[in-house]
Amino acid sequence: MNRSIAVSIDVDTLARDLAVARLTSTLRARVRLSWNLIMPRLLAWLSERHIKATFFLVADDILDNLSLAKEIVAEGHEAASHSRTHSKLIAAANRDDRLIEIRDSKRMIEDALGCAVMGFRAPGYCISNEVMDSLEEAGYLYDASLNVSFPYNLVKLVWRSMMGEYGRNNLAVESPLLRRLPDAFHPARLDYRNPGTGSDRRTIVEIPIFIMNRTHLPLATSLFHSMGSRLTRALIVSGTAGRGFIPMELHDFEFGQPSDNVAVNDSVRRRSFMRYFGAGVQNGEKKIDEIIDMIRTPPPRFIRLCDHAAEYLAGESLAVRL
Repeated sequence: MNRSIAVSIDVDTLARDLAVARLTSTLRARVRLSWNLIMPRLLAWLSERHIKATFFLVADDILDNLSLAKEIVAEGHEAASHSRTHSKLIAAANRDDRLIEIRDSKRMIEDALGCAVMGFRAPGYCISNEVMDSLEEAGYLYDASLNVSFPYNLVKLVWRSMMGEYGRNNLAVESPLLRRLPDAFHPARLDYRNPGTGSDRRTIVEIPIFIMNRTHLPLATSLFHSMGSRLTRALIVSGTAGRGFIPMELHDFEFGQPSDNVAVNDSVRRRSFMRYFGAGVQNGEKKIDEIIDMIRTPPPRFIRLCDHAAEYLAGESLAVRL
């Protein structure tokens, strides 16, 4: 069995989810801090391992961090959209507001970095049939937002009920599916969670979040930082067994270090990434290396998500000709 691994990084977390900022000026300062501290480590880590990855970028953020954003593309990584402002209300927004997040983010990143933006991941995995409509209208090749994990969405539902208005506005819950989805597919127009056929088949490609065997957990490496090596190995090895394509989702904060906490500022120390995910995250790079080593058998090739989408479409085209 040939195995492909697609590493993707959501560049958003240290500034937003782990250090909630109400004031725009404070948020912008933390975004710059996240880029200045984390991005050089991320790029060095990928370079040392000869991995080409997909970066999901918040369009508004790259304008203040243009040199580092350009370095992502210069090193052969894919620049994809994580919306314009990282609004988690995107699925509930009206058409005009959705297009600001979806279409405008694509144009902004393309204009700033001089590259084609082919992929999108919605903040908080907040998607809907209407979001899919806007993605197709904006000309995206693929979406990588669909997360149908049962335990993940159950926990999210509990959190949302406990966090009141903030939870209702920021924690979208997807209806889980217990059956395995294809590695890539054209969603149905009437139900984006399922492959479409005939006139009910969209042009955009969906690359769903990887759901592991048995546990039905998503393969987001941040979930494993507080687990011991034996438990992590047991979950990862069994969870990826027999799977030829493995998309791994990383977040920027996983490359944080304890000393970074001091630099954020006093108002967010108690909500720092160290307390949020426990002390295990201070060895984030080591943990991610362990997880990659666990799925290196058989020896994999590392690809970007846009490469996987293109190969899927090429396979479709070949099948039609045959």
